[in-house]
Amino acid sequence: MHIRNLEQLRAIVQQATTQFPKKSLPLRELKPAAVLAPFFLKKDEIHLLFTRRSQSMRNHKGEISFPGGAQDLTDQDFIQTALRETEEEIGVKADDVEIIGELNHWITYTKFRITPIVGIIPYPYAFRISSYEIDEIIEIPLSHLIKPANRRVVYRSSPINPDQQIKLHYFDYQQHTVWGMTGLILSELLGKMESVAPDFLS
Repeated sequence: MHIRNLEQLRAIVQQATTQFPKKSLPLRELKPAAVLAPFFLKKDEIHLLFTRRSQSMRNHKGEISFPGGAQDLTDQDFIQTALRETEEEIGVKADDVEIIGELNHWITYTKFRITPIVGIIPYPYAFRISSYEIDEIIEIPLSHLIKPANRRVVYRSSPINPDQQIKLHYFDYQQHTVWGMTGLILSELLGKMESVAPDFLS
């Protein structure tokens, strides 16, 4: 199945993120955070938006990620966290984002518990990039991300426990590589979409 429009995308993501129980992890000493995985339609093709974090950032500098960040005390929930951070980083207003799903919690080695939110944004859009936080916006076609030739799995020693091997997912696009926590989130999203549309990755 080639997803050709936002209606198909919406239906698949909504089914994929509601069909399986969400795996929630307790906060404990972890810092709550949320990211937005924003889909959009460009030239009749579904894309995902990523950002490259600037070298000024304290954590994960220079890495490709979804827009997002730590939860503020004033945020009502993790959706608001993801939307607020997205507006701060790339200028997409909360009212312009359609929320279509939520993924499992993930924990970073920097002790953040991340809640990934999936959404749709309009395109083209007058992005306003925060130069302190973001170096660039990266737009990757969904059709590219799902091709086996553009993705790989690597096992590495855990930064927390060097005796433990962790599975990392890499997605290559032009000169960019999506990996780390963003690669894990992206792999979960694509895997759940495939689970409800078995020929999605074919």
